[in-house]
Amino acid sequence: MKIDALGVEVYLSGRYSTITGDIAPYGEHPIAERTEALLEVISWLKVPEGQRNNTLIAAAGKMRHEGMGRKEIAASLAQANVDLCDPPLPAGQVAEMAGYAGGYDVAGFVAIPRQMLLSHAFAALSYSAVALLLDIAARYTGKNNGRITVPFVAMQERGWKSPVTLNKVLLELRASGFLKLTKKGGSHRPSWYALPWANHTTTTTTLTSTSNTVIEQNSVQKMNRSGGDGNA
Repeated sequence: MKIDALGVEVYLSGRYSTITGDIAPYGEHPIAERTEALLEVISWLKVPEGQRNNTLIAAAGKMRHEGMGRKEIAASLAQANVDLCDPPLPAGQVAEMAGYAGGYDVAGFVAIPRQMLLSHAFAALSYSAVALLLDIAARYTGKNNGRITVPFVAMQERGWKSPVTLNKVLLELRASGFLKLTKKGGSHRPSWYALPWANHTTTTTTLTSTSNTVIEQNSVQKMNRSGGDGNA
């Protein structure tokens, strides 16, 4: 992992180096086993308080993008926490980070209706709301609508620095109808959300410019069957 706080890169797994074993002309000493010395150097490199969360979150995200599974991420992140963080973060917090990264689906795509992007409701959103809407859409897998979580620990990786700001923008998206709260969370449970416009069972979304809310979702098939505007 790249540790910006220390200006180094340290990898616990998934990396290797290819060497020839030939000594360069300027070398004065033969190649020798130096694992213990290397581990001692690594033991001096500690991520200080204030940098631990961002470092481990970034590492977890990188592991997921490289194809590592949930268990691999959890094990590697736990080891990195013990070896590199001073002092280490609580094990439960690190496991939570690994869980969020491991559950992120790096495949697939998210379709955003063009009529939604051109609506007055979308144009009225703040820049922060648009950014958060895209960040939440990135957490949509096609199977978790209504169960999308937006934990601050995961949003930090996306650049969100304040939980107060995050909650404020979440309220804006809910008020505008682009985000729906489906289950309120508790002290140790994140809330669940749905993207009304990402429902696979509908093909069109009508937005009202007066109330800035999603008011209706009618399928093209229903309109064709009714022979009218689909409001019957």
